[in-house]
Amino acid sequence: MVSAATPDLRAPNPVAEVLPRLVVYLVGATLAPRVFTADVNGFFETARQLGWHHLPYRDFLWEYPPLTTPVLLLGRLVRNRAVFVGMLATVMIGLEFGCLALLRSTSGRQSRSMTWFWTLTIVPLGSFAYFRLDFLSVFLATVALVRLVDHRPAGAFVAAGFGAKIWPILYVGPLMAIKRFADAALAIAISASIVMAWYLYASQGVRAFIQYRIGAGFEIESIPGALLLLFGHQPTFQFGSAVVSDAGFAWVAPTMIASFVATFATVFVWMVRRQVNMVAMLGALVLTLMLTSRILSPQYLTWVAPFVALLWPHAKRQGWLFASAAWLTLVVLAAYASLTAGALGPVLVLNLRNVVLVALLLEFFRLGLTPGSGPAHVPAHRRGATEEHREEIERNYHQGEVLKAQKHGAVFGDAAEHGTGDVGPEVPIRLRAAPEHHRKDHTREEDGSKGEQTRRHDLRGTGPAKERAERHEQVESERHQKSDVVRNEGRRPPSPDVQVGKEDHREHPCEDHGIDDPGAPEQQCHGHHPAGFDEHETGPEPKHAAVQAMKAGEP
Repeated sequence: MVSAATPDLRAPNPVAEVLPRLVVYLVGATLAPRVFTADVNGFFETARQLGWHHLPYRDFLWEYPPLTTPVLLLGRLVRNRAVFVGMLATVMIGLEFGCLALLRSTSGRQSRSMTWFWTLTIVPLGSFAYFRLDFLSVFLATVALVRLVDHRPAGAFVAAGFGAKIWPILYVGPLMAIKRFADAALAIAISASIVMAWYLYASQGVRAFIQYRIGAGFEIESIPGALLLLFGHQPTFQFGSAVVSDAGFAWVAPTMIASFVATFATVFVWMVRRQVNMVAMLGALVLTLMLTSRILSPQYLTWVAPFVALLWPHAKRQGWLFASAAWLTLVVLAAYASLTAGALGPVLVLNLRNVVLVALLLEFFRLGLTPGSGPAHVPAHRRGATEEHREEIERNYHQGEVLKAQKHGAVFGDAAEHGTGDVGPEVPIRLRAAPEHHRKDHTREEDGSKGEQTRRHDLRGTGPAKERAERHEQVESERHQKSDVVRNEGRRPPSPDVQVGKEDHREHPCEDHGIDDPGAPEQQCHGHHPAGFDEHETGPEPKHAAVQAMKAGEP
């Protein structure tokens, strides 16, 4: 179970946190090719169209979901391009660091290792991701992920992520598989409300958004696009993206959609029927969506970053695969002009990057099906609690039972040391038949003896507690032997040597009454329990009364 663990006192200081991000920002904004900052410049140009009578979705295309529209307002208020770029990048840096802080809070002593991994793999992606909007959805998805594996409500953050970039809605399937129905219902309800309000506001804009996302052809970074590029197909530019035509390969897109649906259904069944690693399975679903899409923009790599980082303290192979894909992506972007021109070197590097991503997908599945391979080993046997949580409950229960047994052992030990009179009666009160008139009933005595023997056996512990219990048992045995001597002597006054029966009068008031005061009638004790419970038997007593009446000659 994931929870706030002991922090790593060796974590990097604030300077070490800020400096790498500042360097990456400056490299991306000033030294890197234009493709690194192409999106943020497009945001600024689009924001200049914003006005009271010129709104997104209604009057111009905005290719992102509704929760990203504040970026347009920021661009409209900030009229300087450089200031806008700096402000947007600062927001994205804050969201990226927020993801790391959330993930690091779950790793305890491994937080230093996670920080270095994140700094050397995800932060370099900021050279272009800081100038996009993806870290908004990644941050919301990370909050949902941490809350999910920590058994806290996550549905609202899943829906918010949907409103920022659509893909976090994938969480709903796993939520339902592990019977987190309230979370899934909340995510679906809020997401549906967003879509409904969006459609009522600008139905034509929603259709245009969907058509843009469906598109035509394959972006060159996608798996089919990179393969077609390798075999000599020339790209064209649509909406600022390099796209390879799907002429003659129209069957590929439906096949990829079917592949994603089949994978999603398979993962769902796995999560219902067997134990899986929730983090790895979610990462596999997100990566499957990326690899079966006609668009595989470089910033999409940040979508799987939280899953890789959260698994890093437990497994390293997926981390090295992700790091390889990240740095290969930077190489591809640095040579983007040559790539679009069809140069063989960048095209080979791009296809190699895609092969590494496929290997990462397979590694996610391997980890997902390996018990105990990550921090969120969730049982799928239709239970809400995780396996670790169940084990913790059982462990606490057994510890409580041990403490209870030790406590009972201590009580018997104290009684043996201070005398048998200190031990109160513990034989349960039972309803039994009234004794016959001229015969003493020893049922209570026998039952009490058996119950005492059973209780001694159950509460006898180990070590000192066991020795005290055995000593107490010996004292009790001597007491019963002395009581038998008194009974055999009949009505003789008890000698000073056998006062144990009188001292224990509180435990067995019925049998002692006849010893200490022979003249007292035993009926009083048998008819009324000392605690005030009357003993009855409805069967034999009326029959016995009728027989006595016949013997007496009554009519």
